[in-house]
Amino acid sequence: MKRELMGAALALTLSTAVYAEETCTLGAAAPQVPDGATASEDELKAAMQSIKDFQGALSPYRDCLNAIADDADKPLEDREAALQKFNESVDMETAVVEAWTKTVKAFNAKAE
Repeated sequence: MKRELMGAALALTLSTAVYAEETCTLGAAAPQVPDGATASEDELKAAMQSIKDFQGALSPYRDCLNAIADDADKPLEDREAALQKFNESVDMETAVVEAWTKTVKAFNAKAE
């Protein structure tokens, strides 16, 4: 019985360690988008670069999440959590793009 418990504990420790190695990190925070009504052209250019950097970081992050979600050997909870994080990343990106669109419209309206 002790041997079975020790084996189960070891298996749990190893599976946790493997999952920890595959934990996905975004590596970039969602950028702040300036107010287009008051921002300078240089501020908009800097914001655009920050948005591109953020979107670039999303690709490997999502690839990592997809790998976990598609791995049938992973516990269902881990796979569902990866899908939830993937969806949250889409929501974050959508919010940034919508804010950027408003900023550009406000900046262009200011120039008219």
